[in-house]
Amino acid sequence: MGEQFLLKKRGYFYRADAQGYTANVTEAGRYDRADAEERSSFGDGVTMHPISEFPELVTNTVADIPDAELLKRAVTNARPRKGRTVRWAVISDAFGLGSTYSIQLCRRFGIDPDQQIGRGGVVR
Repeated sequence: MGEQFLLKKRGYFYRADAQGYTANVTEAGRYDRADAEERSSFGDGVTMHPISEFPELVTNTVADIPDAELLKRAVTNARPRKGRTVRWAVISDAFGLGSTYSIQLCRRFGIDPDQQIGRGGVVR
Protein backbone atom coordinates (compact mmCIF):
# COMPACT_ATOMS: atom_id res chain seq x y z
CA MET A 1 0.00 0.00 0.00
CA GLY A 2 1.38 3.41 -0.98
CA GLU A 3 1.32 6.63 0.94
CA GLN A 4 -2.14 7.82 1.89
CA PHE A 5 -3.46 11.37 1.99
CA LEU A 6 -6.25 13.41 3.54
CA LEU A 7 -8.05 16.11 1.59
CA LYS A 8 -8.92 19.40 3.22
CA LYS A 9 -11.11 22.28 2.07
CA ARG A 10 -11.79 25.45 4.10
CA GLY A 11 -10.62 23.78 7.32
CA TYR A 12 -12.70 20.63 6.89
CA PHE A 13 -11.62 17.15 5.81
CA TYR A 14 -13.22 15.20 3.01
CA ARG A 15 -14.92 12.04 4.21
CA ALA A 16 -14.32 8.74 2.40
CA ASP A 17 -15.22 8.82 -1.31
CA ALA A 18 -15.66 12.62 -0.97
CA GLN A 19 -19.05 12.06 0.69
CA GLY A 20 -19.29 15.22 2.75
CA TYR A 21 -16.97 16.97 5.19
CA THR A 22 -15.90 16.57 8.80
CA ALA A 23 -13.91 18.63 11.27
CA ASN A 24 -12.77 15.41 12.98
CA VAL A 25 -9.51 14.17 11.45
CA THR A 26 -10.21 10.59 12.59
CA GLU A 27 -13.36 10.57 10.44
CA ALA A 28 -11.55 11.83 7.34
CA GLY A 29 -11.33 9.69 4.23
CA ARG A 30 -8.00 8.35 3.06
CA TYR A 31 -6.95 8.72 -0.54
CA ASP A 32 -4.06 7.29 -2.54
CA ARG A 33 -1.69 9.74 -4.22
CA ALA A 34 -3.30 9.63 -7.68
CA ASP A 35 -6.81 10.20 -6.34
CA ALA A 36 -5.66 12.97 -3.97
CA GLU A 37 -3.75 14.73 -6.73
CA GLU A 38 -6.73 14.55 -9.06
CA ARG A 39 -9.21 15.83 -6.48
CA SER A 40 -6.90 18.68 -5.43
CA SER A 41 -6.11 19.81 -8.98
CA PHE A 42 -9.40 21.56 -9.75
CA GLY A 43 -8.38 24.87 -8.20
CA ASP A 44 -11.30 24.94 -5.78
CA GLY A 45 -9.23 25.17 -2.59
CA VAL A 46 -8.84 21.45 -1.93
CA THR A 47 -5.41 20.62 -0.52
CA MET A 48 -3.84 17.20 -0.01
CA HIS A 49 -1.98 16.27 3.16
CA PRO A 50 0.04 13.09 3.85
CA ILE A 51 -1.26 11.08 6.77
CA SER A 52 2.18 11.44 8.36
CA GLU A 53 1.20 15.07 9.18
CA PHE A 54 -1.36 13.68 11.63
CA PRO A 55 0.38 11.57 14.32
CA GLU A 56 -2.96 10.45 15.73
CA LEU A 57 -3.62 8.56 12.46
CA VAL A 58 -0.25 6.86 12.07
CA THR A 59 -0.46 3.23 13.11
CA ASN A 60 2.67 1.18 12.89
CA THR A 61 2.42 -2.50 12.13
CA VAL A 62 4.89 -5.20 11.21
CA ALA A 63 3.87 -4.55 7.59
CA ASP A 64 5.67 -1.19 7.89
CA ILE A 65 9.02 -2.90 8.51
CA PRO A 66 10.86 -3.73 5.27
CA ASP A 67 11.32 -7.45 4.63
CA ALA A 68 15.11 -7.09 4.54
CA GLU A 69 15.05 -5.53 8.02
CA LEU A 70 12.88 -8.34 9.39
CA LEU A 71 15.20 -10.90 7.86
CA LYS A 72 18.26 -9.18 9.32
CA ARG A 73 16.64 -9.18 12.77
CA ALA A 74 15.86 -12.89 12.49
CA VAL A 75 19.40 -13.74 11.41
CA THR A 76 20.95 -11.57 14.10
CA ASN A 77 18.76 -12.90 16.92
CA ALA A 78 18.59 -16.61 16.03
CA ARG A 79 19.73 -18.87 18.88
CA PRO A 80 20.45 -22.59 19.07
CA ARG A 81 17.92 -24.81 20.79
CA LYS A 82 20.57 -26.11 23.15
CA GLY A 83 24.29 -25.87 23.74
CA ARG A 84 26.39 -23.79 21.43
CA THR A 85 27.25 -23.89 17.78
CA VAL A 86 28.28 -21.68 14.86
CA ARG A 87 25.84 -19.05 13.63
CA TRP A 88 25.40 -20.52 10.13
CA ALA A 89 24.20 -23.82 11.64
CA VAL A 90 21.54 -21.98 13.66
CA ILE A 91 20.45 -20.10 10.54
CA SER A 92 20.32 -23.38 8.63
CA ASP A 93 18.05 -24.86 11.27
CA ALA A 94 15.86 -21.74 11.60
CA PHE A 95 15.31 -21.20 7.88
CA GLY A 96 15.58 -24.75 6.55
CA LEU A 97 18.56 -23.85 4.37
CA GLY A 98 21.75 -25.71 3.53
CA SER A 99 25.14 -24.56 4.74
CA THR A 100 26.01 -22.55 1.61
CA TYR A 101 22.83 -20.46 1.70
CA SER A 102 23.03 -20.07 5.47
CA ILE A 103 26.59 -18.75 5.23
CA GLN A 104 25.56 -16.38 2.41
CA LEU A 105 22.62 -15.12 4.48
CA CYS A 106 24.91 -14.33 7.42
CA ARG A 107 27.37 -12.52 5.18
CA ARG A 108 24.55 -10.56 3.50
CA PHE A 109 24.02 -8.79 6.81
CA GLY A 110 27.68 -8.53 7.80
CA ILE A 111 27.49 -11.30 10.39
CA ASP A 112 30.33 -13.78 10.86
CA PRO A 113 28.84 -17.18 9.90
CA ASP A 114 31.47 -18.99 11.99
CA GLN A 115 30.74 -17.01 15.14
CA GLN A 116 30.08 -19.27 18.12
CA ILE A 117 26.70 -18.63 19.72
CA GLY A 118 24.82 -20.18 22.59
CA ARG A 119 21.29 -19.85 23.88
CA GLY A 120 22.22 -16.63 25.64
CA GLY A 121 23.86 -15.08 22.60
CA VAL A 122 27.43 -14.78 21.36
CA VAL A 123 29.98 -17.02 23.08
CA ARG A 124 33.37 -15.38 23.32
